[in-house]
Amino acid sequence: MEKKIQRSTYSFIYRLNVLGGIFLFIGAVGLGYTNCSDVVLERRVPSVSASAIGEFCIGPDDETVFDKFLFVVDKSGSNRRADPNNVRRADNIERFLNQHRDNPYVKWGFIQFGQSQAVPVSSYIMDPNTGEPGFSNAFAMDEALGLLRSEADAGCTPYMPALALSKQVIREDIQNYPEESSVYHVFFLSDGRPDPPSGGGGCGSATVTNSPTDPFLFEVRSLINLKPNKAFFHTVFYHIDGDPPASQGLRFMAEAGRGSFVDLEMEDQLDFNSFLGGEDRKSRILKGPRIVIKNLNAGFCLDGSIDVDSDADGLCDKDEIAISEQLSERLGGRRLSPTNRHSVDAKFSDKFVYEFGLLRDRPMPQCTFPNSDEDFDLLNPCEETLLRDLDANGPTIRWTEELLARGGTANPKNPDSSGNGFLDGLQFFQFGTPSSAVNFLNLRDRYAGGFSGEDLMVEHRHPRRPDVFNEHNYDARTVFVEKRPTGENCYSFTQTQLALYPTLEFIDENRGERAYDLSHKAGENVILMYYISVPEDDPNGYGILHYSFQKLNYNRGEGIGQLRFDQFEKYEVPLSFGEL
Repeated sequence: MEKKIQRSTYSFIYRLNVLGGIFLFIGAVGLGYTNCSDVVLERRVPSVSASAIGEFCIGPDDETVFDKFLFVVDKSGSNRRADPNNVRRADNIERFLNQHRDNPYVKWGFIQFGQSQAVPVSSYIMDPNTGEPGFSNAFAMDEALGLLRSEADAGCTPYMPALALSKQVIREDIQNYPEESSVYHVFFLSDGRPDPPSGGGGCGSATVTNSPTDPFLFEVRSLINLKPNKAFFHTVFYHIDGDPPASQGLRFMAEAGRGSFVDLEMEDQLDFNSFLGGEDRKSRILKGPRIVIKNLNAGFCLDGSIDVDSDADGLCDKDEIAISEQLSERLGGRRLSPTNRHSVDAKFSDKFVYEFGLLRDRPMPQCTFPNSDEDFDLLNPCEETLLRDLDANGPTIRWTEELLARGGTANPKNPDSSGNGFLDGLQFFQFGTPSSAVNFLNLRDRYAGGFSGEDLMVEHRHPRRPDVFNEHNYDARTVFVEKRPTGENCYSFTQTQLALYPTLEFIDENRGERAYDLSHKAGENVILMYYISVPEDDPNGYGILHYSFQKLNYNRGEGIGQLRFDQFEKYEVPLSFGEL
């Protein structure tokens, strides 16, 4: 079973057009404050523009995929009759193990439940890197099968602790190995009914029902939602005398887990390979659908213009100077700097200090989270806590429920918290509102001229002057071209306007805490290119962020440079709905 999946194919044709000689008059900065003197900053900014035209394709699943098999096996006392020689459990598992033991993209986990009232569940396999219950190699599985055969069957059938430990194993594996694209198959084997979920009552005295509120089914759904379309829960019933309620309950659990169910009845042999048809290895498509190219040094200024933002903090250079002059008393002698993203507060960039502190005349909240940006959305966890909406919503009911479960705040592990295809940081920098990144419906709002919020994002229009379209705006266009027999979905992309600006030199002091660096020389512009790919049958899923930070030169004499479309890095949301 080969697990090497073909990488994405990118075939781009790229060209740059220099449109030099265009001059922009920047007028007065209107901050809208009372009892403040007007500060007028005027300058002529020559605009240089780049353009990108090309085609690209997204492969089906563009990375190596690991199959991770987790066996959750009943060791209760009734096995002394149901499977006295471990034919149905150990022999079947060993046969499956031997078929895949040499595959480097398969990992194994093993949990036993029952056996002891004092320790109702335990893992026979530990993660070799963490020492905690987890996945390991075929040799560890050999040892686990040895324990399965040698240790006596005893005790009850504590389904609930077994499900809890299974969730823990998968959750920690996702967290500890985010670079691995994994498909999880849980094989749950039992010969009887479960103990009551509360732990009290008689041994094996509970039943699994098909009720939406059944606690066992809730746990199964919670488990597979750790990795939607990549986690499956299969069940096997094997009591020698039969037990229809027990068999039916395990069938319900398999249905809830999008897996397979087998009732061995009087049979002994079982082929676990027959369970493996569920994983999603289908073609991927663009979410949106669009690719986004943004100049992070192009700021939306307070006077309605678009101008240079040297430190990519969401405030134009000229605004940082004007705000420092007009609000010097509130700043307590400090100044916002065009070359320091965190001039006033080490945890919040200057745009956040302006919107949440200065405009509201209140101190910024205390925050101890690091300045890292795990999900590459241009915001650190402290900043994401301020992006909040009590009516937060996403593209699906489940997405909305997940947002509301977080209190309506942006998700620091999801670059697109609202699910509209735009990064949290880009939405906040453009609109400056707390709800901008967590409300899917915001992009339907209408602005002057009838333009929607989505129009503003796609075309880089200023929210204060959305009806203005000039050389500072974008005309990006992504069009589906074809689906190839290999499963690749191909698109064409054009953007003939990407304005560059005469930036000041910027040294990113937080570059050591992130996987990207916004530092640049004077005249350089940091360009973010990204798209989100999702499985074809899950267009509203979290997906994978494909991103690239590159630099283009404003100074034509030194050469603009060329954007590369073959250097995308990838980030996948490590956990799913309700588990963050």
